[in-house]
Amino acid sequence: MIAWHARPDGPGNTGQLTLLKGPWMYQKWEDHWETSGRLRNAHPAYNAAILRDAVRDEPEAAVFWLLLGHELTSLRRIDEAEKALKRCLALTPPAQQRDVFSAFGHLADVAGNLALAEQWYRRAIEADPDDASGHIYLGALYAGMCRLKDAENAHAKATKCSKGCVDEAYYNLGLVLRAQGRLGESKKCFDKAIELDPDYEDALIDLFGRREGAGVSRGRAWATLAYGRARRGQRR
Repeated sequence: MIAWHARPDGPGNTGQLTLLKGPWMYQKWEDHWETSGRLRNAHPAYNAAILRDAVRDEPEAAVFWLLLGHELTSLRRIDEAEKALKRCLALTPPAQQRDVFSAFGHLADVAGNLALAEQWYRRAIEADPDDASGHIYLGALYAGMCRLKDAENAHAKATKCSKGCVDEAYYNLGLVLRAQGRLGESKKCFDKAIELDPDYEDALIDLFGRREGAGVSRGRAWATLAYGRARRGQRR
C-alpha cells in the first residue's frame, strides 16, 4: 500500500492507494481510481505531488509514472512529463504499451508538435487496433487541425472496435458529421452513443439541444438526463 499525504487545500482526507499485482498493474486501475476518488477532482498540481510520492515509494509501478506524465502534461511541464512517460514505457511490457503511446501523443499535441502527436497515436492504434481509444485520439487531433474528413474516418473506425469507449466514438463522429452539416447522420450517432450509455451527458445535451440552441429547451435535456440515470439504475 502507498499512503496518501493529506494537504490542507488538496484532495481531502488521507487514504491509501492499492498497488495492483499481476502481469500489468494498469489493467484494473479504473476500479481503484473509482474506489479511492482521490485524483479525479483535484488540481493537477496536487495530483502531481501525490504521484511524486507514489513513484518515490514504488519506482517500478508503471501506472504511477503514466498518471504522473498525464498530470505534468496538464500542467504544461513538458520536459518532466516526457521523463515520466519514458520511465513508464521502459517499465511496461510491449504488449501493454498502447496507453503509453497515447499519452506521448497527448504530450506532443499539448507541446504543439501535431505531426509527432499523429505518429504516437498511430503507434497506439498499431499496438491494439481493435481498441477504440487510439482511433478516437487520432480523430480528435484531426478535428482540431480542421481535417474533418480524416477525423470522420478515424472516428468511424473507432465505432467498429470491440473494445474501448465505443460510445464516445459515436459521439465524436456525430460532432464531426454535424460540423459538416450532415445533421441527420449526426443525430443517428448521438442516438447510438446514448443507446450504448444512457447516462452519456454530452450526447444527450447535443441530441436534445445545447442551452436554447437546437429547438429544445435546456430543461428538456436535463429531464432526459434524469431519465437516462433512472434507466441505468434499473438495468443494474
